[in-house]
Amino acid sequence: MSTDDSIEEKRVYSDKSGKVEVFLATELGVVVVDVAGDRVGEFGLDHRCTARAVASAGAHVAVATDEDVDLAVGDTEFESTGFGPAVAIGFWDGQLVAANDEGWVARYDPDAVDGADVDADLADLDAADEDVAETLAWETIGRLETVRALDGPLVAAADGVYQLGEDGLTHVGLDDARDVAGRGVPLAATGEALYRLGNGWMDVVDGNFRAVASDGGARAHAVASTTLYEYGGVSTGEASDASGGSSGESGESDESGESDESDSDWRAVTLPTTDPVVDVAYSPEAVFVVTESGTLLVDAGDGWQTQELGVRGVAGLAVR
Repeated sequence: MSTDDSIEEKRVYSDKSGKVEVFLATELGVVVVDVAGDRVGEFGLDHRCTARAVASAGAHVAVATDEDVDLAVGDTEFESTGFGPAVAIGFWDGQLVAANDEGWVARYDPDAVDGADVDADLADLDAADEDVAETLAWETIGRLETVRALDGPLVAAADGVYQLGEDGLTHVGLDDARDVAGRGVPLAATGEALYRLGNGWMDVVDGNFRAVASDGGARAHAVASTTLYEYGGVSTGEASDASGGSSGESGESDESGESDESDSDWRAVTLPTTDPVVDVAYSPEAVFVVTESGTLLVDAGDGWQTQELGVRGVAGLAVR
């Protein structure tokens, strides 16, 4: 299958009868794939841009691009938010959060635009003018040296994991964090190991990890240099306080400081492709994996089904 010309620029709608939409961030733009169970249906280019990351929450889908953060709600088209070029996005307590390559972390408040005394259009903002963007719709949470990923209340940065809060950003440990999973018990992918938060951060698998995902329940995956791991325990447990305390029983440490979760709870996954995995996401019924060369893999309980999408430069995926 060819690459760019094989993706028709069109919007793909789901009738919501057991179907979900899978959004891929690619160098060509946002590709949306219609999936029912493990059956891949129509797919097409939904939004042309250079996409660096994509995230979803409810009816909202946001994409970080080299020009802005664009947001779509329901069946509406993607629209500019005026943030400027972004490297990471996520949703925290229902609010869109973004970060740029200078470490500016901010949350989106579209209602602030109505009261802004600035004669500017969000789509026409100078991408580097954070002050104007903030005046219109973005409220600064804090600034870090290098942000790599956002998920829920957590930020993965070059100097570790940070927690979002009303008072700003709080460093909560580790170093060289490449990705975080903030739902359920927090997980962090670093250059040395995969970590789980119990009574402090505990390494569960050694290795050079670059991505991690969790549905906040029993499903979690992590991507090492050449291997996809999945969590094989009963549940990733209730959410832990990123400052170190755990609010649930699962994964708590004993008096020796050892976690009751071991690396035996994480197992390597055999995939029907050798292409490196980029990201993992979930629907209630299925697990979705996307590779660097644009292969989408779906497992709804009967094994992996694959679909080559013919796109390059895949940076992530999200499910709505």
